Amino acid sequence: MIKRIFAPKNLAFLANTSIILSVALLLGRASGMVREFVFASKFGLTHEADLAVILLALPDLLTNILVSGGLSAALVPRFRQVSSEEGGKLFRTALLATLVCFSGIGIGFYAFPNLFFGIIAPGISISFGQLSDLMLFSVALAIPLSCLAGVCTAYLNSIDRYFVAGLGTLLVNLTIIVALLLVPNNDNQTLFRALAVGILIGTSVRLLSQLGRIPNATLWSTKLGGIKDKVLLRAFLAGVMASSINLLAPFTLRAFASYMESGSVASLNFAQKLVELPVGIIFSAIGIISLTHMSTAFASGGILSAREIAGRRLRTSIIVSVAITLGCFFFSDAIVSVVFERGKITAEEVLIISGIFKIMSLSIPFVAVTLVVIAYLNATLQTMLVLRVTFVCFLTVPILMLIGLSYQSLYLMVWSIVLFQILLAISLFVAAKLEFFTNTGASQPVVDVAFTKTLMISLIPLLLGIVVDQGSQFESVLIRTSILAICFLAGLYFARRYLEVK
Repeated sequence: MIKRIFAPKNLAFLANTSIILSVALLLGRASGMVREFVFASKFGLTHEADLAVILLALPDLLTNILVSGGLSAALVPRFRQVSSEEGGKLFRTALLATLVCFSGIGIGFYAFPNLFFGIIAPGISISFGQLSDLMLFSVALAIPLSCLAGVCTAYLNSIDRYFVAGLGTLLVNLTIIVALLLVPNNDNQTLFRALAVGILIGTSVRLLSQLGRIPNATLWSTKLGGIKDKVLLRAFLAGVMASSINLLAPFTLRAFASYMESGSVASLNFAQKLVELPVGIIFSAIGIISLTHMSTAFASGGILSAREIAGRRLRTSIIVSVAITLGCFFFSDAIVSVVFERGKITAEEVLIISGIFKIMSLSIPFVAVTLVVIAYLNATLQTMLVLRVTFVCFLTVPILMLIGLSYQSLYLMVWSIVLFQILLAISLFVAAKLEFFTNTGASQPVVDVAFTKTLMISLIPLLLGIVVDQGSQFESVLIRTSILAICFLAGLYFARRYLEVK
């Protein structure tokens, strides 16, 4: 049974479509790390760094809600169930509705920026002399463009054109990086303007690249459809709300951190980007591909076919995520030093980011499980269940963060996110009533003898690497990160060799 976990035809990130998507996501996440490196070198952990993070947060937030939430939850399964003609009508309707709705939000942001910034980071004082009309206009226009790209991403994923959709993040990040690098370090006002213009140009290029990959017959027809599809509308609203609540956890953390010392928001952002790197490259690819495949399986073979795919994806995600978590936890200081210890970031600030990253890395296995279970529930049209469970779990977050705020401890506040992800993963798994199926349909538990042996074999090289690192006390961060990379790749290799031999 477990042998199939790493079989090429079943392993999500080694399957052909997953390789394509993973490469695109890898490029996007890698460029995101370069973007954070440029942020750190230009701003450090300062008040200006917090403002730069906030300026970028709104388009990112809306895009994540739409791409990973409502649009994916509602549109991808529906696109897979209807004919190409009906899918085209639905796509054009979603595109028009998104343009109208989020253009209004963009106008609202331009007219009342203090309201939006007050919600995102209420504890940070913003002098709007720092935010010129050009900056506000650029970000306001980027909002509907980002959301239109979310519609295109859902449609492209549904027709198995993953690469261009996955490259969207890369295009945006590269534009921002180039814009910031062209500005001198000592001119914060020009840096902010360059950031805003970079956001606008990047979101425009992303949208145009995706529109170019949509078939002409789909893009240029004037026929609309799906307006009266109540099932689709409920799925969309439930997906948007569930995704919004899920994203509210780090959003709330950022808002609470804004009441602490300068640089807290930026340090949280840098650590979170490091955690998002493996999550985005590997587990987001598994979730996106799983949603498409499980939607097709559910439409043609019913819920048992979707469950079989979910079981395989869960076993794969658990094995890989545990290994990644161990590496991130024990090598956190080396990883942060390699990425951020230059420019305006000092050695003391590296330790702050490293401590946050170490705590956040513990959530990776639970995020991986959550992504697969949500994909399964969305593919089987159980979006309301995702919404209910996510809402109940989120109620614990403000309480836990208030404890950290009362002690003025950023680390305690970060622990609230980890506990939320643990609670969410367990609750969704139990609510979904998932079992792990073989090809014959017989249920098997996730923790059986073969799975346990596979997990341990994959972890042995990494555990040896940790022992060598701790015993040798290497000072070179390059040597330490090299040990981590070699041991992780060796673990995956030996795990797969074991399964093939068996």
